[in-house]
Amino acid sequence: SELVESMEKMLSYVDHVRKISVHLDKTIFYDAGTVVTYGDYENASKAVAIIEGTRVCEKSDLIKNPSCYITAQGDASNIRHLIENPLEGYVLNYISAVEAIVAFNQKIVLPKMKICMEGVRPKLSVDPMNLKDGDGVLVEWEPTEEFRCTFTYLDKDE
Repeated sequence: SELVESMEKMLSYVDHVRKISVHLDKTIFYDAGTVVTYGDYENASKAVAIIEGTRVCEKSDLIKNPSCYITAQGDASNIRHLIENPLEGYVLNYISAVEAIVAFNQKIVLPKMKICMEGVRPKLSVDPMNLKDGDGVLVEWEPTEEFRCTFTYLDKDE
């Protein structure tokens, strides 16, 4: 990855790392000899946007619709329920795995992240009447006009 060479970007990176440090209540030592790449800068910038609550995704930002697998349960009633009750305002919450970034040659473990998608409707690729318990079903979530996706870090004990 290309190196961050502008003083403005470097100062912004230091500020991002400071904000991450404060949020995590973790000391991150400044190392003047550290080479910072644009990847490092982008990772720190995304983490700060999540901390500050400004990382939001709108319908126009999507490259493709989100999707997930759901296991059919209760004679597949959970899957049929999605189709029989076509609410426009489904809200999906997803908890990500723990991720880490590198700041000044130090590995910084970030908290789990909650991704909340509001304003989606389910689209199935199979007929729910042909499902049996235990079948995995791919569900595509089509965004409505009210679609919004937000990102937040969870507290340590969540």
